Amino acid sequence: MLVYHKLFAFVTIILTALHALAYLLDGDSTGFHDQMVTGMISFMGMMAMYILSLNFIRRKFFDVFIRLHWLLFFVMAFFTVVHGAPIIFVGLIPWVIDMLFRVIYRPYKYANGSPFKRSNSTKRTRGVVSREQVKICALPGDITRISFLRINPHDTNESFEFEAGQYASPSYYSGIRSVFLQLLTKQ
Repeated sequence: MLVYHKLFAFVTIILTALHALAYLLDGDSTGFHDQMVTGMISFMGMMAMYILSLNFIRRKFFDVFIRLHWLLFFVMAFFTVVHGAPIIFVGLIPWVIDMLFRVIYRPYKYANGSPFKRSNSTKRTRGVVSREQVKICALPGDITRISFLRINPHDTNESFEFEAGQYASPSYYSGIRSVFLQLLTKQ
């Protein structure tokens, strides 16, 4: 998914630059117009998002990257609509549906299991991770250790194969993350 996100972002920047270049080379436009200003602000937002997403910047300053990425996305979307491209709503509507799914349904499912699946057993169905399956502790040096207990694959039909050097890159929203961690660490 991330590969397509990067690919579409790069293609969008190239097409936007070609769009701007075509209007600049046209020669009919005199001075700055509202559309030129809104287009430039939107394009600068895209370029700033691209620069912040470069691997060495994103990995070193991830919190700055993620917050500015969201902020610049909304700035870019707003000025794109003001620029005169309401067609952006064609892409924004499925994106909003996806965000609602990620922010509302998925955390509920992960915490409680699927609301649509009925279990025949009296044991409560759990989501992906329950409080009993994870241990979180703070280590010196601003390091957090998250330990997942080994799950018996015969119970869940799932297995996790660990490889040396493996790491996780969690995707989260700050508010949801703090609530999720509080729920997990309650005893």
